[in-house]
Amino acid sequence: MLNTFNQVPKHLGKVDGECTFGGLHTVTNEYGEVRAMTLTATKSHDQFMPALSMIPHSLHKYGHDDVQLVFTDNVHGDKAELERVFPSLLCQVVPVPPSSLPAPTCPPEWRVEKLETPFQINSQLNSLMESLSDIEVTQSIHLAMDMEWSVDIKNGTHGRVALIQIAYDKCIYLTPVCVLIYCVLKFVLMV
Repeated sequence: MLNTFNQVPKHLGKVDGECTFGGLHTVTNEYGEVRAMTLTATKSHDQFMPALSMIPHSLHKYGHDDVQLVFTDNVHGDKAELERVFPSLLCQVVPVPPSSLPAPTCPPEWRVEKLETPFQINSQLNSLMESLSDIEVTQSIHLAMDMEWSVDIKNGTHGRVALIQIAYDKCIYLTPVCVLIYCVLKFVLMV
């Protein structure tokens, strides 16, 4: 499994207030044992792929099988480099056929609300918090939160959060962050 941690390096060291490392790249085997760990200045492939390229040599040296499978959260961005570093990933590949399943849809009893102003956001989230305070300690709740942002697949970098989604009590709240930034700037410029 290949993981890139962006938060850990922020706490490791700074020079003149700037982070010295941009990424901590960790590779573990099927037993959760660390096979490679590299701190890099950026999250770019050319920073951490040299460390990964040493894994096949180590596997052969100690009589282990070639890498057969890699899990990554950036499949499209990592695929070409991982196949270059681990040629065994190209052996006996069977493409997955397109899904015949229907596209997912929102259940009819759920509603979607777009929160575009600070008033809407505060009102809905305050209401949500009040409803949560009425729940007994022994009761369970089901709440989901997600964020979306743009991704540069070529460089493996991502932009700022663009959309915040909260799903609770058969309602999906969508908050485009660009609207919030616009509202804050508008308020600051008026003051």
